[in-house]
Amino acid sequence: MPHRDLVVIGASAGGVEALRALVASLPRDLAAAVLIVLHLPPDSPSALAQILSRASGRRVTKAVSDQRLEPGLIMVAPAGAHLVVHGNQAKLLTGPRVNAHRPSIDPLFFSAARWKGPQTIGVILSGTLDDGSAGMRAIVRLGGRGIVQDPDEALYPDMPMHALREAPTCEALPLAKIGARLGELTREEVEDGGGELGIEPQRETEQDMQSSEEPIREGRPSAFSCPDCHGVLWEVSDGEVARYRCRVGHAFSPVTLASQQEESVQDALWTAYRALRESASLSRRLADRARDQGLEGSERQYRARELDASAKAESIEKVLMQAASDAVSHAEP
Repeated sequence: MPHRDLVVIGASAGGVEALRALVASLPRDLAAAVLIVLHLPPDSPSALAQILSRASGRRVTKAVSDQRLEPGLIMVAPAGAHLVVHGNQAKLLTGPRVNAHRPSIDPLFFSAARWKGPQTIGVILSGTLDDGSAGMRAIVRLGGRGIVQDPDEALYPDMPMHALREAPTCEALPLAKIGARLGELTREEVEDGGGELGIEPQRETEQDMQSSEEPIREGRPSAFSCPDCHGVLWEVSDGEVARYRCRVGHAFSPVTLASQQEESVQDALWTAYRALRESASLSRRLADRARDQGLEGSERQYRARELDASAKAESIEKVLMQAASDAVSHAEP
């Protein structure tokens, strides 16, 4: 009988310190490959592999395509690429962002569930929003096991909490106990892995995910547009969990889509605020020029335009400042 030989880990905000502690606590004889995704800015070189190597005294490498999954292997996704499992190998994909990230946690978890099924253990650590929760649900549904960092301990508890909601059978453990628990789970025998995912999660694990000219084969067009490319989003549901995907391939959970829409609203408001301030400034200059030329009617008209634009700008400014204050309050651990 095979045993659980693949551990996939996802982390975001607050995840570096959590990953340092977890990797350092892994059993030396851990009979599993470990693949890690941390949300990274696309253009920033990452030193995560070196950081985890120094913290743990173990060899941690940046992932490369076609690397065979072997016990003791620890790899981290590079910036700008999705890390996925294909058969018994790791693959790097440069396709569309998923949940507004590349690398994203869900493609790794979906692919691990698809190819390894019961042989997979998913781990979700500190982070905001809900990337990884749908993937964790797929892992558990196909016979794997799930562990989340105790939300009360996590610096940012959103990701562990969402994963627990999507996959209630996950164990919530403090970081100090996760390493030992992984050692126990990898020693248990299980049935051979692999299983069927819904078509849309499966697309996020395929090597040709860079683009798609094919129509969406399941789901229905939603009333929403893609925050990344502004194309129509299709809603795909397995009966309980909805996901949104555009023809290009950008994919979103409902929580991430709402967050991205909020960012789009903020961007639009700042654009409107700038345009109104510029309009007020131009109207003021035109009013001053009309005054100097003795054109009282034109001056009154331009002063009225200045006041109107300034009042609208001030209203938008209040909304933006309140949103900024709310964001700071929400971000405080």
